[in-house]
Amino acid sequence: MARDINAYIAAEETEARATLEKAFGGLLSFQDIATAAQDLFPPEIRELQALGVFFEGEMIRCRDAKAYFSGCLAAAAMIETFLLLYSFLDKTEVSRTVLFRKLSKPSKTYEEVVLRWTLKELIPVAQELDWIRRSVQPAAVSVLVKLHEELAPAVRPGITSAEIAAGAKYIETHPDLALLHLMQSMRNLVHGGRCVRLRKNLDTPEFAEWAQLVMLMTAEIRDCLILKLKSISQHYLNEELKSAAGQAKLVTLTTSILAKAVASAASQGSGS
Repeated sequence: MARDINAYIAAEETEARATLEKAFGGLLSFQDIATAAQDLFPPEIRELQALGVFFEGEMIRCRDAKAYFSGCLAAAAMIETFLLLYSFLDKTEVSRTVLFRKLSKPSKTYEEVVLRWTLKELIPVAQELDWIRRSVQPAAVSVLVKLHEELAPAVRPGITSAEIAAGAKYIETHPDLALLHLMQSMRNLVHGGRCVRLRKNLDTPEFAEWAQLVMLMTAEIRDCLILKLKSISQHYLNEELKSAAGQAKLVTLTTSILAKAVASAASQGSGS
């Protein structure tokens, strides 16, 4: 089921490097431009991006330590952060959603509203804007369907075969929601009272195995979001650069980068 998302990221970076080399020769380094380009985004976007990477690192450390339930908590925090990042990058579309129109207030800015959102609000927004569904791998859908068919009778005694089939059909047509709600349900087990009410025994090998699977499924959500990040970021920048403020920011940024590159080249020339 795993796909090589790192290969996709590396290919995108290679393409970007080639474009810069063609446009500027060896005058500008990819790293300098990538670092400076962050200034085109507001601080909230930069902070959310850094937090998403941090939570991903925590998830990986938990995975390597076989602390799978803790890994699920870090993974859910990662996805929640990435969905918030998307909410900033896709501001125009999010502001048109049913949920935002319901929760927005004249006295609060867009940022003040969205930064209070958790998975409870972010999941229906992701559904309405179709951020994830089209990128979910068929293999992940097959695993979810199989789990549903195996676990539904144990979770809901008396469930009919028709109801099980309907649930499987829902997963096939809404795999993004199935993945997100699976992740959310695991994250909610951090509440002790909920575990007692649901008679969940977390300290068993079976639960650890289940948590490992949920963590892998959450990584599938992350991969789907990464695959869409390029297009949604480009759309954000295109919209930003239509404004006078965005154009001024780009001019300032470009001037700074070119000045630094020329100074560096002059320094190297004088030293030779």
